[in-house]
Amino acid sequence: DISGDVVSDSIAAFERMASGEPIQYITGRAHFYGRDFNVTPSVLIPRPETEELVYHIVETTKRGARILDIGTGTGTIALMAAQRLAMMQEGPDISAIDIDEASAEEAEANFRSSPWSEVLHAYHTSLDDFASDHLAALWDIHHPYRDYDESADTTIKNLGAYVKHVHLRDSDDKDTYNLI
Repeated sequence: DISGDVVSDSIAAFERMASGEPIQYITGRAHFYGRDFNVTPSVLIPRPETEELVYHIVETTKRGARILDIGTGTGTIALMAAQRLAMMQEGPDISAIDIDEASAEEAEANFRSSPWSEVLHAYHTSLDDFASDHLAALWDIHHPYRDYDESADTTIKNLGAYVKHVHLRDSDDKDTYNLI
């Protein structure tokens, strides 16, 4: 026998699917880079092509670099970069920020469930506030989803000597690499 709760939960899930809601939000899980992550509607669902960004981060990050993931959402980019970099070098220092509190909490939950939680730090903050509180050395900054625009350029220029590399996605959905 199937309980009434199971039936009503199943009907509710099918109704959500029929309305077009992504299955990842319904199940609360998304697969990325060989691992399952917690997701909620407050974060973007990790996309397969973002795995290429993680690969690029790993290939271009020098030993001992500090990495900042802006608009981290689920924290998948930071977490998978930590995993890959930890295999190749001693513990990277990776911070992930998001201005949305629910997203920062989701990233923190994903970080806590990983073996690399000691090198990952999630913050509910803006880039400007994070910069004034934490930046004291060169950082590699990875921001995959924001279109490169004049306001991003101004924010990056204001960070000055703190930033070494910036990876942004341009309006044609290609990776843009800017050397500051």
